[in-house]
Amino acid sequence: MNSTVLMRFVRYVVILPLKVLGGVVLVAIVLASIPYALCPVYDAPEIMPHAGNMLFNPYSSVNDSLVGRRWLKANFHAHSVAWGGLSHGNASLSALSNSYKQLGYDVAAVSNYHRLDTLPDFSEHFISAYEHGYNVRKAHQICVGAKEVVWLDYVFGHWMPQKQHNIKRLKEVTPVVILAHPVWQGAYSPESMRLLTDYDCMEVFNHFRESLELFDSAWSAGRTPWAVGDDDSHDIKATGENGACWTMIYAATPQKDSILQALQQGRCYAVKLNSLLQERWRGLGEGRLRDSCRNAVNDCRLQSLRVDGDSLTLTMAGSVVLMRFIGQSGMIRKTVVGDTIAGYRFRPDDTYIRVEILSPNTTIVLNPVVRTANGSLLRASARVNSLKTALWLMLWVVLYGGVLAVIWRYWHRRRNVLKGIA
Repeated sequence: MNSTVLMRFVRYVVILPLKVLGGVVLVAIVLASIPYALCPVYDAPEIMPHAGNMLFNPYSSVNDSLVGRRWLKANFHAHSVAWGGLSHGNASLSALSNSYKQLGYDVAAVSNYHRLDTLPDFSEHFISAYEHGYNVRKAHQICVGAKEVVWLDYVFGHWMPQKQHNIKRLKEVTPVVILAHPVWQGAYSPESMRLLTDYDCMEVFNHFRESLELFDSAWSAGRTPWAVGDDDSHDIKATGENGACWTMIYAATPQKDSILQALQQGRCYAVKLNSLLQERWRGLGEGRLRDSCRNAVNDCRLQSLRVDGDSLTLTMAGSVVLMRFIGQSGMIRKTVVGDTIAGYRFRPDDTYIRVEILSPNTTIVLNPVVRTANGSLLRASARVNSLKTALWLMLWVVLYGGVLAVIWRYWHRRRNVLKGIA
C-alpha cells in the first residue's frame, strides 16, 4: 500500500467518520441546550419558617366513627415492561396489576416513563400516572392524575431554575406532582428543598431511598410538601420491591377525584416495612424488629389526631413500639414508648411537629401539624423574574453567536485552503 492510498484510507475511513460523529454530537449538544436557554429564572419566596398562633391539622377530618370516609392503601410508583423493553421494568401490566391486587391495595397506578398505562385490576377507578424525567441526575417526578405527558426536560441536569420550571410546567396539566426518590444521586439537596415550591408531595419512603432529611428541610423553610411512600417497583419477583412502601389515604372512595383531593390536602401518610429500615432502628435491638411482612399488611394505622389550642393528641390503632415527635430542622422533641395514645404541647419555638410511629412491622411518617396565622395553610409559589430571564436569554444568544462565529471562521479558512490547493 503506497502513501497516497494510505492517506486516502485514513482520510475517508478514519478522519471523515470522526468528523461526522463530532458534527452529530455538536448538533445534539446544541439542541439539548436550547431548553436551558429558554428556561425562565424564578424568584423563590422568602425562606420563612411557619409562624402564627393557630395550628393547621391535615388530619382534622379523620374519624373512625364516620361512615363516609376510610383509610385506603395506595401506590403510585411502579414500572411494567414499556417502550419495547427499553425502559427498566420486567413485568406485564396484568402481572404487575395482579401483584398489587393480591397485596390488598385499594389504589394502584403504573408510572412508566413518559407513558400513560392502566393496571387492569384497578381500571374501574383509573388514576393516570407516569414518571417524568430523563436527565442524568435522576431528578424525576411522579405525575398523578396527569391529563397528558410533558416531554420537556433538561438532559444535562438541573439547577434551581430548571427544577422549578419542570414543576411549574407539570402542574399545568397534572393535579398532583410528587418528587420521586429526591435524595437519590443528589437530585435534590437540602438547599433546593428550602427554595422549591408548587409541587404537592415528596416520596419520603421509596424502596431505594429514604428522604426524611429533605422533608424536614422543606418544612423548616416554610414549604408545604406532603409525605407519601411508593415502591418504585421495577421487578415484581425481587425481594423488597412490591409491597415494601405505600401511602395511606383518607378518602370517601378510590375514585380519582376523591384520591387526588386527599393528596392535595395532606390527608395521607407514608409507610415502609421495617425490614428495609434496620439501620434506622438499630438502637432498639434486633429482637424488637420482625421480618418483612410478605403480604404487606398494616399492623398499625392512624385513628385520630386532635388539636386543642397549642396541644395535639395522637391515637393509633394497633401495636406501637414507639412514637417520635419531630420539629424544626428534624430535631426530636419527644419520644413515647409502647403507648397507642400520646400528646405533645407546642413550644414557642416549634414551627411544625410531625410524628414518626414505629410498629412491630412498619414505620409510619405522618404529615406535620403546622403553625399558621389564621388556621389556613398558605402555600408559597415561585414567580418568574422577567429581567433575570431576559438577561439569561441574552447570555445564551451571545454564546450561540460565539459558536457560530467559530464555525464560520473554521469553514472560511478551510475554503481558502482548498482554493489555494486548487
